[in-house]
Amino acid sequence: MAASYPGVVKTYTDKVDGVDYVKAADINSVQQELQAVETALGANVATSSLPSAGSYNANGVSTSLTARLTNVEAGLTAAATDGSRVGYTQLAQQTIVTTATANSTTFSSISGSYQKLVLNIGVTGFTSGGSQVTTLTLNGVVTGYAYTAQVYGTATPTTSTGDTKIPLGTPVATSYSAVLEIPNYASTYGGKNWSLLGTDRSATGYLATTAITSITVSVAGTSTMVVQCTLFGVK
Repeated sequence: MAASYPGVVKTYTDKVDGVDYVKAADINSVQQELQAVETALGANVATSSLPSAGSYNANGVSTSLTARLTNVEAGLTAAATDGSRVGYTQLAQQTIVTTATANSTTFSSISGSYQKLVLNIGVTGFTSGGSQVTTLTLNGVVTGYAYTAQVYGTATPTTSTGDTKIPLGTPVATSYSAVLEIPNYASTYGGKNWSLLGTDRSATGYLATTAITSITVSVAGTSTMVVQCTLFGVK
């Protein structure tokens, strides 16, 4: 007799001591159902196989719960290699070790195969000094950045109709992080909107440019620190 699970949940009738005779078929049925449950779960269901491996199957995987979870994880990590993956894919990570002079890093040849770019910036190390001013440019453009920025603790937003850059904020010691999002960045039609959420300000803005293929982050000021920049593509 085949197991009922996973098509049907098996039901059993309690046996009574001194009344019922337990037959081999009774324990065989329990064994068959237990094996069916283990097969449906799969081996090592509590252990992730990523990021050592992972290729997302957009059609799904239903051979076992383990296979389904592995497929979902593949779609949510940068280890996945399938173009149909979901979630964030890390495109590049760069580090700026600042001095008292201007420092910068550029993400170039950015792939246009995503729906949105997300840039995470944060201080990962601090040595000495006061603070740094962090800015950003797109495609090397140094004019025409229009934005409204609200610096926390101030009553009036800062506005610009033609700045030379996007102001990201002022890192002081380890108390700095910023996330910049650029939707529809790969479009060749119209300009690009962006939004910023940072430690000391939030902002939204616009730049009349074509598809974004490069982003430059610049840091200048009086302190010595390590600023880590991580670029993600979002499907």
